[in-house]
Amino acid sequence: MLEGITPSTSSAPLPPEAPTPEKRETWRTVLTIIFLFIMPLVGLILTWMLAPWRRRVKIIVTAIFAIPLIGILLTIILVAIRALVSA
Repeated sequence: MLEGITPSTSSAPLPPEAPTPEKRETWRTVLTIIFLFIMPLVGLILTWMLAPWRRRVKIIVTAIFAIPLIGILLTIILVAIRALVSA
């Protein structure tokens, strides 16, 4: 019936696709990991506030990064106390 007629193609650009949930959460993961290595205290805060990870993963990451931070802080405090006592 409509032989020889081809559907017209529009030259208008297609609207951008909506980002998938994985793409929306990728920047959160990347930002959290970067801060965990550059500024661990800020990274730990971002882990709990921003990262889309399971609670178990957040606890493991916190243990891995918090234990050395606590050790460093305690060492600094003990050295300061020892310096004050011996002075």
